[in-house]
Amino acid sequence: MGTNTENQGAPVHTPRTVTADADGVRVAGSGTGRATTTSVGGQELTERSKGKVEEVIEHTVEGADDFEKLLAETDAGPASSAEGWEPGKKVVGIVEVISLHGQEVFLDLGGKANGYILKEELRDDEGNLTVKQGDRVEGVVEGTDFNGIRICRMVSQQSADIGRIRDAQASGLPVEGTVTGTNKGGFDIRLGRVKAFCPHSQIDLYRPADPEALVGQVFRFKVTEIKSGGAVVSRAALLREERSQNADAVRATIKVGARLQGTVRSIQKFGVFVDLGGVDGLVHMSELSWSRTEDAHELVELGQTVEVEVTEIDTKRDRIGLSIKRATADPFVQTFEGISKGQVLQGVVARLTTFGAFVTIAPGVDGMVHVSDMSHKRIGHPREILNVGDNVEVKVKEIDLERRRVGLSLKAMSEDPWAQAATTYSVGQTVSGKVVSIQDFGVFVEVESGITALLPASESGLPRNKGLSTVYRVGSEVSLQVLRVDIASQKMALSTREAADLEISSGRPRSGGGGRSEGRRGGAPRSADARVWMDREVSEPKKEEENVGSLGAALMAALAKNDKD
Repeated sequence: MGTNTENQGAPVHTPRTVTADADGVRVAGSGTGRATTTSVGGQELTERSKGKVEEVIEHTVEGADDFEKLLAETDAGPASSAEGWEPGKKVVGIVEVISLHGQEVFLDLGGKANGYILKEELRDDEGNLTVKQGDRVEGVVEGTDFNGIRICRMVSQQSADIGRIRDAQASGLPVEGTVTGTNKGGFDIRLGRVKAFCPHSQIDLYRPADPEALVGQVFRFKVTEIKSGGAVVSRAALLREERSQNADAVRATIKVGARLQGTVRSIQKFGVFVDLGGVDGLVHMSELSWSRTEDAHELVELGQTVEVEVTEIDTKRDRIGLSIKRATADPFVQTFEGISKGQVLQGVVARLTTFGAFVTIAPGVDGMVHVSDMSHKRIGHPREILNVGDNVEVKVKEIDLERRRVGLSLKAMSEDPWAQAATTYSVGQTVSGKVVSIQDFGVFVEVESGITALLPASESGLPRNKGLSTVYRVGSEVSLQVLRVDIASQKMALSTREAADLEISSGRPRSGGGGRSEGRRGGAPRSADARVWMDREVSEPKKEEENVGSLGAALMAALAKNDKD
């Protein structure tokens, strides 16, 4: 063949093709008739989800010597560009190629420098790779080899020694370690061939409930101090850094009404702080549970994973309100949807207050028995008839699903003594009872359980200038005559006057039996016009004229008229 001299002395543009296969990366060049192959650990590479990488690079070759030099540089491999990349140097690389079956992720370190990092350092707790092509990866130079500049994000246990741990402290590089035991102040950690110590407060963002459960687990630690023969490390420091990096991304996904999962980070008297993955939210005590609780420790524990609903986002104060109870169904509505007024329920007394008792009908569902609905007799405090933990039967008085309130009655479960009072008591009848209260306007006497009558001061037979307390004592037994009975208003008035006088003043003739009847259920004639007089506010004494009411006023007026006559 003849020689073409037309292009002699002109630059030759020689394409170079880079391909990937199962044997490695092959670099083929043309122009001299020779080819060279560069192996990258026998691994398959992928770029942008393809099975091969092709790159055509044009080189201007001026003569065979220059081309030989180019091939020599190619044969030298990536390590030739590693000058100046000393171990411990912090770097940022861009993911270029992710090996399909190998363990390397190849990085562009800028300029002509290339490096790689092992996949195991880029996986999450579930083993998933956390990077893709184009992502930034921060790390530290560990060294160089035939694959290029070796980058790492932590010092593995296999390679850890005191020298590498010192470098890790200087560069802030995490060190992999195993919890080997616990001691009084914290945890024993093994960093490869080096012993280390981690304080209790530094093993996590929250103090573990069971420290022994961490023994045998492998974590990443930050070296905080080097001591003779060992090191002091902190896992919490790394977790705080990760939370800070994730905070902005997490905030962007949080919206009012969103259901999220978080980890209980701190338990306080006023509520619980929950870590949402870099951002903390507060679950107030009132939002912990549908049932009332005084101590959050009864419901949650540190490190527990909980489901919450976002209730408030305050960007000005950087606060997020959360609710655990709203992330669950309302047991109150579920319980009372099929219950009607008047139905009898069983429950347990949960707590007592001055105004009533709360009774637990179902887990997280309480109803209230007002003090006025506890007994037919007057009581000053619920503890007089109930104790916390008592099993009781109650009748539903009212239900308000919207306000989540249910009224219950305990006294409705027993017979009302006033229902039989019309046939039991009559004017002039002698009754016996116990003094339960003494006021300026009269003396209250309990004639039977559930029925308390009043002896007005005007019916006591005492001079006006002589106080009732000079004759009557609380707890003493007295015998008096029925003055009036009012079944409708459930009131009864008593008197010290003789039965005959009471019968005459009531407009009735004396009975054939004559005399006063004996006993509280004696045979005194019953009046069809029987009335009751009973004060309902014994705890708040007032002026006599303000307390006796219209019936009392009429009685006093009648007595005054009789005195004048």
